[in-house]
Amino acid sequence: MKKLLIFSLLLIVACGPSEEEIQARINDGVEQATSTTSSTTTSSTTTTTTSTSTTTSTSTTTSTSTTTSTSTTTIPVNNTKYYENSINAYRDIFGNWETYSRWTKSKVTVGILGDPSLVQRDTFKYVVGDLNRLIGDVEFIIIEGYGDITYYFGPTENWNSSIKDCNPENGRNTYNYSYRDYSIVDGFYCGVNESEYTNFSISESNAQECAIYDIRSSLSYLVVTSREADWEKYGEGIFSPRYCNKGTVYTSLDEDIIKIHYDSRIKNYSSSLSLVFDKLNSFKISNPTTTTTTTTTTTTTTTIYIPPYDSAIYFFTDLTGMENNPYLCERPGKGTRVGYSWGRCLPYSGSGPIPNYENSSIPAWYNGSIYTTSDPYSSGGGSSGGGSSGGGSSGGGSSGGYSNGTIVKSGNECFLVKNGNLIPLQGSVQFVDYFADFTVQFVDYFADLSVQFVDYFATSCGQWKIVDYFADFTVQIVDYFADLTIKQVDYFPGTP
Repeated sequence: MKKLLIFSLLLIVACGPSEEEIQARINDGVEQATSTTSSTTTSSTTTTTTSTSTTTSTSTTTSTSTTTSTSTTTIPVNNTKYYENSINAYRDIFGNWETYSRWTKSKVTVGILGDPSLVQRDTFKYVVGDLNRLIGDVEFIIIEGYGDITYYFGPTENWNSSIKDCNPENGRNTYNYSYRDYSIVDGFYCGVNESEYTNFSISESNAQECAIYDIRSSLSYLVVTSREADWEKYGEGIFSPRYCNKGTVYTSLDEDIIKIHYDSRIKNYSSSLSLVFDKLNSFKISNPTTTTTTTTTTTTTTTIYIPPYDSAIYFFTDLTGMENNPYLCERPGKGTRVGYSWGRCLPYSGSGPIPNYENSSIPAWYNGSIYTTSDPYSSGGGSSGGGSSGGGSSGGGSSGGYSNGTIVKSGNECFLVKNGNLIPLQGSVQFVDYFADFTVQFVDYFADLSVQFVDYFATSCGQWKIVDYFADFTVQIVDYFADLTIKQVDYFPGTP
């Protein structure tokens, strides 16, 4: 028993870098790294007192009063309808398959093993983000190591040593899942690194898109259990595949298929797909139609749907990871955004009047390819509610976006621009040896950012709280060519 305990303790210690190791890395770059940790434990005791009172009288009249308290719980009703085309595509992806199965756990881990490229690793964030947005009762979580669904990246000859069910004869990847009753219990994927795609008759120019596609399509299969609809009938998509360089994002039809498969009204309904298909008929609405009227003079009039907004000025979309989807975003440089490189986004149902951007609090900003929740014009003196740059297009980076390495300030927060993304520079941080969100070099003078390490409430620019898991961002310490130079301080964190 003692040997087992010692072995367990050694195993726990070996699982990852300890706080001492992380602090040692920091101390190598800083001579005066000090940290004080305080912990307070509060014990709360609740005392319940019962009082009994008895009254005796000579009255012969007895009165009894009964009070009934009723508690009512309101269960949300799912009234979602799907176009006939989406339900037909959902049927077609299964072909002759007869069994309905899905993930029934509330949390499903997606583990990563081996040596994926940076693009392959980053793709998981987008795909898992989309799945969590589309599926309401299952949360998918990315982890390092083995998970409920495990991905291994490496040469084909190494596949079986990591996941025994992987078949190296299948080409550049192989994957499958297991289920019990109607519940998926696990899944696996083995694939090559992005750099090896050219060894499988894929051109160098298409290798990156195909690597992204393979992750999105395989994870979709391991969540929905099939993806075999006809692309000629439904158009190219993840569930109606044709070429691997034509499916790096979900189409609206792909999203409908995922929503249908995890619709709460068919959860636990039946393990028979034929019964599930019958149930879906009650959720179906007719596809949008085009009406053509021909007069006696052979003049043809076509009636088409015209959205209540100008699509040249506005962009109607879902924003991954945001609540209150969908959104209507202003296109940068169009309409009232002429001279601005970011447009404003507000929740919008798709019908009715255009949102009032001037008198609303703006939750997101869109630059034509990505969105951010931080006001890109706040550093120029404008208001975050109306999106004004406070004096023209030069106040907040309206030159078409920020370059890599720029620190963008928004109120008490700040963000690092890297590859078109805004990475927070406050919050919880995990120090890693590989695949960091950005690299840092500790310096004594002229730092890009002054960093204060805190034990809690890391809410302002430059305040970092060290954690081992679920960090807001990850950092790798390097000696040269860092994305950011930082200096450890005890007071006044932030930019110079």
